[in-house]
This record gives sequence, structure tokens and C-alpha cells, in this order.
Amino acid sequence: MLPISHRQFSLAVLSLCWLLSGAVRAPALGIPTQTETLAMLTGSQFADLDIRFGAVQSAYKTRAISDEDLRAAFRVFYVADPAMESQYLAWVRHSPTSYVAHLATGIYYKKIGQDRRGDGYANQVSDDQMVGMEQAFTKANQHLNASLALDDKPLLTYLHLINITQYLGDHAGSRRLYDRSVSLDPGNFIMRQNYMNTLQTRWGGSVEEMQSFLKECQHAGLSAEHYKFLESLVIEDQAWVHETVDGNLDAARKEYEEASKLDHASICLPCGPISHAANLALQIHNYKDAIKQFSKILAVDPGALRPRAGRGLAELQLGNIERAVADIQYAADHGDAYAQDLFGKMYLLGTSIPQDQDKAIEWIKKAADQGYRPAISLLPLAPNRSAKPMPMPGDLKM
Repeated sequence: MLPISHRQFSLAVLSLCWLLSGAVRAPALGIPTQTETLAMLTGSQFADLDIRFGAVQSAYKTRAISDEDLRAAFRVFYVADPAMESQYLAWVRHSPTSYVAHLATGIYYKKIGQDRRGDGYANQVSDDQMVGMEQAFTKANQHLNASLALDDKPLLTYLHLINITQYLGDHAGSRRLYDRSVSLDPGNFIMRQNYMNTLQTRWGGSVEEMQSFLKECQHAGLSAEHYKFLESLVIEDQAWVHETVDGNLDAARKEYEEASKLDHASICLPCGPISHAANLALQIHNYKDAIKQFSKILAVDPGALRPRAGRGLAELQLGNIERAVADIQYAADHGDAYAQDLFGKMYLLGTSIPQDQDKAIEWIKKAADQGYRPAISLLPLAPNRSAKPMPMPGDLKM
């Protein structure tokens, strides 16, 4: 069992961005924001929650909104705050036959389970963490399974059930849930996306299984954009295998870049394939390609700090000092701990900017204050003027 994939995190961010951006359909449906939803839960306004989220489910069933819109709207229940448990249970008691009450409560417990487990690999997760996850998942399953009998098109229930089977390594269960979802909504995309995720190598699947499922999806009537997205997942998995299993970083870099061309929406995301391509380019000292990939991200999101720091480091390695300093200082000034640590080292060495011990300590301390471990380790050594200069890092790990 492995931690949440980069792609899953990216998709969560994308969906949340959809919700917060005030998509065209949201005002017409009156979809509550996360703040409004939590306030209604805290205030025990359960009838209002039933009405407003019931309207979202109805809009999906009448095709007024898509399955992706439905998923995005219910992400407001992704706050895993243990203090909210009593309110979710009170909502279910108030509305025992409400599909959305059981669905929301199941989503809540699923997120609690994921949080209890943490993001580490299986050998990094304690027995207590696993027990905590399983206990929460048991509660999630109770409410999600109850919701199945309360609506004739519980697609979102199947979505969250398949997340649980993925964490538990139940591949057969994942396939059953996927098949049921297709019988309900033959053209749905979100379950195809989630089922594809369960087939990733890191989750016990394989590139071959993903390729086979991709062929299966050829006849599903998906849009060209959706099909390309699924194709990008397969290529990303190939890249992950090359990076993590084979150690072929250059092949992985090329594949991440290829995946990013199929999934343009992920360019601005910190966990998107183009970010992986850029970081691997740094790692193998292909600085020109790193600059190219980081620049693509910054063209979409000029304020992205870590890509700016990464581009600055690549420029520094190529001797483009003015551009390097501009990027690194921008990221450092705006609070990026890596850039602050790097800027401090630049002052410490004095090879790219005038040496200044006091400024070096100032910037390294800022990074250390944010919990950045390399800076914490370096800080006790920095005031020692007789210490040998530390070598400039040759890559950027993010």
C-alpha cells in the first residue's frame, strides 16, 4: 500500500480550484462554499444542507452538471477535523433517509482514515496508524453503503468506495465498483480516472494493466480531452517506473514531459508531470531543459515560487548570474524556504554575489525558521568564519 499519488493530489487541487473559482453553474445551484458548509454543519442547519446538496445531486442526474462538477461540489466535505464528527452524526440522525447526509459523512470518515494513515509508504506507517485508518474506513463504508440504497444514481458513492478499496489493496473490489458505476452512468469519466489510478504500479498494478484499460476506454464515448488525460496517466506510470524502479532518470524526464503535453491543465500544479520533468532535468544536470520546463510553469503561474527557485538554480549552474539572482531572490523574498537557504549559501560562498556573512546567516535562519532541514543543519556552522566553504548544491529536490 502506497501513499497518495502525485496525480491524485493534483486532481484534488484542480477540483478545488474549480469550486473556489465560482464556476458558471455554481451560483445558479447555490452550491455552498466550504466555509458556508462547515458553518451550516456547526450550526446544525441540516435541512438546509439536505436541500442544497440534494439539488447538486439532482442537477447531476438531470445532466445539468457533469460528473466532474458533482465531484468538485462535494469536496467541501474533505476537511478531516475530528471535532466535526458529532455534527456529521447529528446530520445523519436528523436525516436518516438523506442520500447526501450519508454520502457526506462517508466522505468525511474516508478523509479521516487517509489522514490517520499519513502519506508514507507501507514500511513507514506504524501499526497504530494502520489501525486508525481501518477504523475510520469501517465507519466510512457503513455510511457509503447506506447511501447506495437512498438514490438511484449514487455515482459519487462508488467514487469514494473505490478510493477505500485502493488503500486496502482490494483490486477485485475496485473493479466491481467500477463496473457498477458504468452500469449507472456509461459515459462517466471520474470513475474511469479513479479506476485507472488503482492500476498504477505503485498501487500493485502495472503499466500493462493501465494500457489494457486505456484500450477498453476507447469505446466509452469519452471526449478527446478525457481520453488524452487517461493516456497521460499511463505515460506517467511508465515514467515513475523508470525513475523509481529502473533508475533511468533521463527516460523518466522525457516521459513526464510527454505526459504534460497530453494534460495541459496540470502545468501550473506543483505535482504535475511537467514539474517532475523539470526537477529530474536538474537532477541529471540538464540545466537547459530544466529552464525550459520551469519557464512553461511560470508562464502559466508567474508567482509559483519553487519553480522560480528551480529555474534560478539552473541558471546559476549555467553561469547566467543576473537571471539566477533575480529568480532566487524573488522566491526567497516571497517566503520560499529552499530559495532562502540557497540565497544564504550564495552569500556564504560569495561566488555569484558579494560574500556577506551576516546576510548569509539572515537568509539561512529564515529558511530554518520554516523547518527547512538543510538550513537547520547548516545554521550552526554558518557563523564559523574559519569553516571551509560548503559546496553549492548541484540539484533541487522538491
